[in-house]
Amino acid sequence: MKETETRGQPNINLEKWINKSESSEETSDIVAFEELDEKDIMNLLEVMKKIYDIEHLYIQWRKIVSQGVSERKSPRSFIEILIRLISVADEKMIEILEEEYTKAGIDLKPFRRDLDLLRMFIKSDVYKNLIKRLLKVWEIKRLYEKTTIVSSVFADIVIQYFQYIKNLMFNNKDLGLHCWDDKRYVECDEDVKSLIESLYRLFFIEKIGIRYSILVREIMTILEDRLREPMSEDPLSIAFDNCVFSWETLSCEPHNPNKIIFHYIPHKINKDLLNKLLKTENITEDLVNKYAPKTLKAFKEWVGDKWIILFEVIGFTLYLRPYKKMIILVDREGRFGNTGKSSFLNYLEMILGEENYSSIPLQAFEDPTANRFQVSAIYRKLANIYADLPEKALSELGGIKAATGEDTIPIEKKYKDSFKWKPYTKHIYSANELPRLVKIDMAYLDRVLIIEFLGLFEKRIHNYINTLRDEIPNAVAVGIAAFHKVLKRGSFSYENTSEDARHIWLSKTDSVYAFMRWLETGGALIKDPSGRIKIDKLYEYYSRYCDIFDRDPVAQNVFTMRLKQYRYEIKRPHNVSTLYGFRLDEKRLEEMLREEESEKT
Repeated sequence: MKETETRGQPNINLEKWINKSESSEETSDIVAFEELDEKDIMNLLEVMKKIYDIEHLYIQWRKIVSQGVSERKSPRSFIEILIRLISVADEKMIEILEEEYTKAGIDLKPFRRDLDLLRMFIKSDVYKNLIKRLLKVWEIKRLYEKTTIVSSVFADIVIQYFQYIKNLMFNNKDLGLHCWDDKRYVECDEDVKSLIESLYRLFFIEKIGIRYSILVREIMTILEDRLREPMSEDPLSIAFDNCVFSWETLSCEPHNPNKIIFHYIPHKINKDLLNKLLKTENITEDLVNKYAPKTLKAFKEWVGDKWIILFEVIGFTLYLRPYKKMIILVDREGRFGNTGKSSFLNYLEMILGEENYSSIPLQAFEDPTANRFQVSAIYRKLANIYADLPEKALSELGGIKAATGEDTIPIEKKYKDSFKWKPYTKHIYSANELPRLVKIDMAYLDRVLIIEFLGLFEKRIHNYINTLRDEIPNAVAVGIAAFHKVLKRGSFSYENTSEDARHIWLSKTDSVYAFMRWLETGGALIKDPSGRIKIDKLYEYYSRYCDIFDRDPVAQNVFTMRLKQYRYEIKRPHNVSTLYGFRLDEKRLEEMLREEESEKT
């Protein structure tokens, strides 16, 4: 179809299109859509905009769209028209487009992002000016010039669209684009690429010969260079629904996009209670019962009088610096499961939100380099929470000490250079059976805080932790204040020594060690330089012990070998294996066995 030479108007009968009578609804008054191309329609709308009031423009636009719908034209044709007529288009025209296609039963879901972007563009002069720059590309012949202009304009649109966007850099390594989401900065490379893809489709860039893969690479390079911002260390602030808590100032501040924050807890925090507790010398049971009675009751059912340590663990996970402790939850002696360990871990996960924790087994950290992709999952996580540790023995503890201390570990990120990171992720595990230590490492055990769960339940409640949800704002305030006191005194409440950890660990992993320690602490095994105990008799009692405590006994030869490993003196007078230096109080031992059997019953 040829254009006239005057004013670039299409060579069509405008009277048939422009009918001022609102009562004229007959489609015969409209030139068939297929007789016009997009340029004709755009010229037509430009003329109508100048000649008629806006209501008549809407009427004619509806007729054009309705005719296009009847011809099964794609909504994308009309989206292109509105983009080209950005100075004419308004939100009402988009609504008409949606109404006509919805009325015809055509799903607009595949075009929803395009329509949403279009709404944004027509509302802002900033975007309109960018689009006017973009439309000039159609007049340029050289492909590299087109690519340069489109890349520049799209980069400007991305920056305008996300408003607060940074390419954070740490230790001379780009960490990728991060966008503000009203609470904190989140990685947004994929979101940016998704927007670029929508723009590429929306503006029909493929029609001018620019390949998407080349364009997106060019735009990402522009954004990374333009938005690069160095970081010296990870921030010490954490966002809640109602404020941002700073560990540096110990105060709650308003959300602020000018401050780098990575973590958001999907709950409010009781700011007034936090301020009060930070000024309080001791956090008493009466005070906690006033603000979080259900939580306190649950913690006492789980760990008894040591309830404060569970609040300290909450604050521990929210502290954004390394702290040389990892938490392991175990059952008290004589209990095997159903003591509340998993419930507490689920409760922690409910507080933190799923984006703030990983679930990697302890064994993966034995060799962080070999398991770098698995280990990298803890990057920028508040906690690594893993229930029911595998029983696989631990042999190389160096990597575990690095991950739980102040050393760096290698981090691998998709399409990024690897880099070293000093993790502040807090490791919290539970175990019915602790993994065996191939070699006792006291430096490792010095990092282990073992919390014994008692399971003192009055009655079991389905979805118990959900009943505690409404107290989370108060419980978090107690937790932060409690851990602040841990930092001041340098230890958790009821913190075990490395020697305590050794005894507990060995007792949980070796029934022979547990049996001998049970004998000694119970007063049935007494040091006596002249004492002698036949291994056969000792093994009989060991077998009864294992039966009562539901543990698998080792063979007698292994039993004897383990005693030697623990530096008990074993000799074979008259070819009979005998323990030297101790005597056995069999009367006391029988009492202990009866007591355990009675308690088990």
